[in-house]
Formats: sequence, C-alpha cells, structure tokens
Amino acid sequence: MSSNLSRPVATVSADGSTITHKRGAWALTFPAADLPYWLSIYEGLRDRSAGAFAAFHTPNVEALDKARRILNAMRPIKPKGGP
Repeated sequence: MSSNLSRPVATVSADGSTITHKRGAWALTFPAADLPYWLSIYEGLRDRSAGAFAAFHTPNVEALDKARRILNAMRPIKPKGGP
C-alpha cells in the first residue's frame, strides 16, 4: 500500500448527532446512529481476501472505533429499570 495516504480521522459532532469520517481530501458525514453500519462495512473491507486489504482499511476501522468510544462516553448511562 502507498504510504503517502493520510491517516483517517472520524470526528463526532459536539451534539453527538453526526460523525465525519475523513481521509485526505475525501470526507463522509453520516448520522451517529449509522456508525455500526459503517464500522461493519470497513471491517468487511479490511477482512476480505484473507486480509489483503488490511493495510489500507485497518486505519479506517480504528478511526471509526475511536469515534464509537467517544460517542459512548458522551451518552449518559441509564440505570437499569429506570426511565
């Protein structure tokens, strides 16, 4: 893989409603509720063909997983059995 590609970044909006996934000049903004979908897409791309594309797609998975952790930290934990 080419080493001149910029490292991807996934940014969570201040209100936690959207995520912007960027790599170089490319960017995609999507609803935070769609994060599991996009994470599964990139995990599949990373794992296809016995990992032949892992070098390119692993950084995307890592960026989106970091956004997932940030989003989870932004959301209050509701007590079990509570409203």
